[in-house]
Amino acid sequence: MKKLLQKNYVLLLVVAVLSFGLVACSEGNNELSTAEVLENYSEASKVITSGKMNTEIFVATNVAGQGSEITMTSNIEFTTEPIAMKIDSTVGGNGSEIKTTSYMDDKIMYTQVPGSETWQKVELSSLGLDLETLTNSFSSEETLNLLKENEKDIKVTKEGEDYILTYSGNGDSIKAVIKQMSSAMAPEMSQLFDNMTINSFDYKVVIDSKTFLQKNVDTNVEMVMNIEGQEMTMNQEQKVTFENLNNVKEVIIPEEVKK
Repeated sequence: MKKLLQKNYVLLLVVAVLSFGLVACSEGNNELSTAEVLENYSEASKVITSGKMNTEIFVATNVAGQGSEITMTSNIEFTTEPIAMKIDSTVGGNGSEIKTTSYMDDKIMYTQVPGSETWQKVELSSLGLDLETLTNSFSSEETLNLLKENEKDIKVTKEGEDYILTYSGNGDSIKAVIKQMSSAMAPEMSQLFDNMTINSFDYKVVIDSKTFLQKNVDTNVEMVMNIEGQEMTMNQEQKVTFENLNNVKEVIIPEEVKK
């Protein structure tokens, strides 16, 4: 279960990158042309250096008729120069609840053992994750060009001061996009997609029309995965709110955590 949750974290990060890229590649009821949206969004993405994310995640799985449900809420602070992140999470399931605090730099994730003062260190490379590559991907021209291929399935409308992006897809087309993006950021995730079928992928993204910075993302995914010869169905709902983009001064990893 621990390994599966670690892979799920990586998948959520990849989905977040997908949401960033898709915004800039769409046509709809906009005041700006596609080229103008692309240019403004790309420039805004390049200068994201810090921020906060609040996430709410619900995951329901079923393996051989045995179902389980997990809820997770997280408050995340991050900076990109230098790369650092603090994550306060609460995970609930099967009548229990676990609260954890984690820190990450460009190479290591430090996680406090629940109920103790002990910290565990895990090399990000062992999780198949390159945090520097991930943060750089927010402004990747290659990613944006890749997502243009799915432009016909994406809708963008203007509502008040926001652009609203919506997308619904399934099957090999959406899996191919995410897999190609994840292969650079998290090679281990690329292998996971080989044994995955995405039945539906729906999301809604709210973008500030003045700053072109992301405000909210709602994602719903239904998939089937083959893990060690067993078929697992998974339904995942995710809500993400972005705050204080470019206004977090620093994320300090305490020395006692690194010992």
